Amino acid sequence: MTVRMMQKLLLGMVALAALTPLGHAQTQLAGDWKGEINAGGMQFRIVWHVVAAKDGSLTSTIDNVDQGLMGIAVKSTTVKDSKVTLDIDTVAQMNGQSLNLSGTYEGTLTKDSAEVDGTWTQTAPNADTEELNMKHVPAAPTPAPAAAAAVQIAGDWAGVLDTGGPQLHLVLHIAQAADGSLTSNVDSVDQGALAIPVATTTLKDGKLTLAVEVVHGSYEGTVNKDATEIAGTWTQGPPLELTFKRVPAATAAPAAPAGTPAKP
Repeated sequence: MTVRMMQKLLLGMVALAALTPLGHAQTQLAGDWKGEINAGGMQFRIVWHVVAAKDGSLTSTIDNVDQGLMGIAVKSTTVKDSKVTLDIDTVAQMNGQSLNLSGTYEGTLTKDSAEVDGTWTQTAPNADTEELNMKHVPAAPTPAPAAAAAVQIAGDWAGVLDTGGPQLHLVLHIAQAADGSLTSNVDSVDQGALAIPVATTTLKDGKLTLAVEVVHGSYEGTVNKDATEIAGTWTQGPPLELTFKRVPAATAAPAAPAGTPAKP
């Protein structure tokens, strides 16, 4: 991967800070947004996580799911009416190198607040302007108090399945409904298979059971006491050990193989 490609990639992992409370449009930005950007003829998935503080200010992060990078600061972020502007001028670290990065994202929030359509323009190092449109992901319902035990399992979990050949990086996404029931899906990052549906997701007495009928597979694991790890077995033929570890909110999914060209 060239330094230029690494610089472009790093710019995609934006830690968005200090969004000022300028109105209703900002409030509507709170939540998760998903999009894709082109890099060398390849599409890379971007997830933008936006959190609203009590005073109305916003903070957020952007994950490059396919390459697992995050944390580049935005110098200023403004929202005026439906216009969203992100200005970046920072130094990032990648593979021991310091990279001077700058650029601007300019987008427009659609009337239904379901999408932000815009472009990323990189000025240092200079690069072509690229389209980046992101769609809002509906938030999971607030869990009911009676479902407190299940709350501990909701979130994102990363694991590596050793098949005896290539290792497969997996990301398990677990959501909880208001009634405490659980749903989930799985990303097989290395295979590019996203949101593989899980037919049933159950948690009972610390035991997690997943039925992935579309691939004729199943998973059974035990959640540890502090709900940071699930140790178990994946069955799709001979049983294989598979341990999932909780992914912190600001951490992206496992990286794609080294040397893959990318952009934000």
